[in-house]
Amino acid sequence: MKKKSEIHPDNNTEKKIAAEKLTEIVSVKIIGFKKGQVICKTETDHILLIKEPQAAKKDRIFAETMLDLLKNGLWIPVNKKLKQFLQYDWLDERASFAL
Repeated sequence: MKKKSEIHPDNNTEKKIAAEKLTEIVSVKIIGFKKGQVICKTETDHILLIKEPQAAKKDRIFAETMLDLLKNGLWIPVNKKLKQFLQYDWLDERASFAL
């Protein structure tokens, strides 16, 4: 038998879902890689596929960073509408991260 929390999301989850619908910027955790794409999961368990930037294909640092983020389970900012990683100090500024 399912617990009440499994049937109905708690108040925090409902707030996160509502906030995620209102904003284009969400926190994601990298959960895998697939043919030039980074598979990410939002805090509300939605899956986003982020296309690997052209410049990153030759950039070993980008690949290492993505693997480190996957291994450590860190949350990073993503523009969910544009499906792009946001460039902050954690990301190498030399690469262009547009689709």
